[in-house]
Amino acid sequence: MSEGTQLATERLALRRLSPEDAAFVLEVHRSPQLARFIPGAVMDSVAEARAWIGLRLAEERARAQEQAPEAYRLRGVWLACLPGGPPVSLVILKAIPASEPPACTSPTTADQPEDTEIGWRQPASSNGHGYAREAAARVLTAALNSGLERVVAVTHPDNVASQRVCERIGMRRVGRSAAYYDQSLELFEARRDPHRQGIRGAPETAAGAAQTR
Repeated sequence: MSEGTQLATERLALRRLSPEDAAFVLEVHRSPQLARFIPGAVMDSVAEARAWIGLRLAEERARAQEQAPEAYRLRGVWLACLPGGPPVSLVILKAIPASEPPACTSPTTADQPEDTEIGWRQPASSNGHGYAREAAARVLTAALNSGLERVVAVTHPDNVASQRVCERIGMRRVGRSAAYYDQSLELFEARRDPHRQGIRGAPETAAGAAQTR
């Protein structure tokens, strides 16, 4: 399959969502960490999970119908699965609109109407295995190699675990910023390296791992 439908790492197979993933999506959106840092994303029922999947699939169909560039076709939800096994994590690549003025007054502000954001979510049972880092590194590298110049990630200031993932996949810490979501968040960015595949400024080991896994 093309990178638009499937990606792979050393341990994980990454694929698109399907309606059969509702139970896993619900488990992810019931995790204590998500409830703490993104309370608005918490789900309480399989029906909510199915509705969320339906919206994501509709967005994918719209991108396909619009014949969006490859970089934007990679947007959406990627489920990271153990080979022949269940999903263990998910990565989201999506448009992130800039904050409305005057919230966007931090040292770094969005330099485009819509940048691309990468994020990750997983159930508590998947913590400690490196799944989020491995899956996010692969999606990030695919996004930059497909032509995106810049990908950002934002975290709650207290979400140290997600900040570590950002750093481990080669993203640069920009600092506290109100550029997105109309609130002050910790901002990270990755920029495409025009001289080699991968992330500008990332160590060779980090970029290589993302490309080969």
